Amino acid sequence: MAIMQPGLVVAHTERVAEELKHRFKGHPRQELDAWLRVAHQREAMVTRIYGLPEIRRRVPDAAEGGVPGVAAKVVKGIWAQEEGHTRLLGAVRLADGDRNPALEEIQGKLEGEVTLAGCSGSVFARLAIAIGAFFEQVPAFAKEIDAMTLLEFYGFCAELEDTASHGYKRMIALSDAIVREDSDDNPVFQLPYELTRILLEERYHAAVLRCLAQWVEKDGNTFRGLQPKDCVLELRTLANKHLHTFKARLTHAQACGEPSQISAPPKTEEWISDGGMGDLFAEYGLSAPVVESKG
Repeated sequence: MAIMQPGLVVAHTERVAEELKHRFKGHPRQELDAWLRVAHQREAMVTRIYGLPEIRRRVPDAAEGGVPGVAAKVVKGIWAQEEGHTRLLGAVRLADGDRNPALEEIQGKLEGEVTLAGCSGSVFARLAIAIGAFFEQVPAFAKEIDAMTLLEFYGFCAELEDTASHGYKRMIALSDAIVREDSDDNPVFQLPYELTRILLEERYHAAVLRCLAQWVEKDGNTFRGLQPKDCVLELRTLANKHLHTFKARLTHAQACGEPSQISAPPKTEEWISDGGMGDLFAEYGLSAPVVESKG
């Protein structure tokens, strides 16, 4: 299978962001509604990709332990967390009434561009996911996945997590602006905190998937002779880097375009989330110092 040029999906996602920003200029609530729908559809599709049947097909001996077992549990943990994202976004859309008639027009236009791009083969599935198309709307998608090596699969999934981060960063700024204007009886009152948590989780997932790719041999389908405990320790180091509460405060300030007045990070470890790896860390005797929500 021909490998798509790196960064193409991210570039397309940035164009989607500019389209939404221009169309809903001066109407942050409508733009937020649009992003919530796109994000909800994307999360629903990603959970299909990370589902257990796919893990069993790619790593059939996962239950036997070793590095393949760790890799399978990692993707399962990410899958569970993406399921949580889907439920949260669905609940927010339901509470908010999902009112955005102009979104259908925008999506139709962008999906038309994707269909044209599909003439080049594997680009189609990637770009369709970047704008949030459902799995059922991409009949060639399953064949795309089947044709990938394990190494390509991990790289592809990391790319999807990158595209998600762009949308969540914009949603943080929009929801924060709305809350500042009026937080009374507002369905988005808790969104700035929740979206910041999800953004950090998506960034962590991308880093983890790229880490998994490094565990794979050059043949693209077998794992290197690594020690499972060392691999899990590597994932925990990434968690402390991406999921620390200090990182959450800094990320929120940056997304809102505000000068950071945040103090230096505490010396102790405290995370906003375990990134879906809590059970795996516990299995290897490692802590996951998640703190209570302060959103």
